[in-house]
Amino acid sequence: MKLARFDGGRPEKSPARTNAGMNSAWAGLTGYFSPTKVKMLVTLVAILCNSQLCLEKVVTNSEQSGITMTACQVNAQIGIAEWLANGPYHEWRLKSYKCVMGRYIPKGEA
Repeated sequence: MKLARFDGGRPEKSPARTNAGMNSAWAGLTGYFSPTKVKMLVTLVAILCNSQLCLEKVVTNSEQSGITMTACQVNAQIGIAEWLANGPYHEWRLKSYKCVMGRYIPKGEA
């Protein structure tokens, strides 16, 4: 099977890997894009720690970025790494993350 090539001489991503359900912002971070409509609200939540203090922060949701549950599960680490590097929490350590169906209110903010 011959792979399609683009300017960099590297093979393009396979069509099966492009249907991740993200908008162009997430597509830029992850290389995956889908023009499909979001049908379910999904929220990506990071659990961050600085010494013994830990907190939950919403990184994005499908209203903001078009992310789907599959895209969240597959590409969350890439998006969180970019979010941490460019935000106020770059000194914090990522303890874990979760992809949650629906709107999520972090603990302590309710």
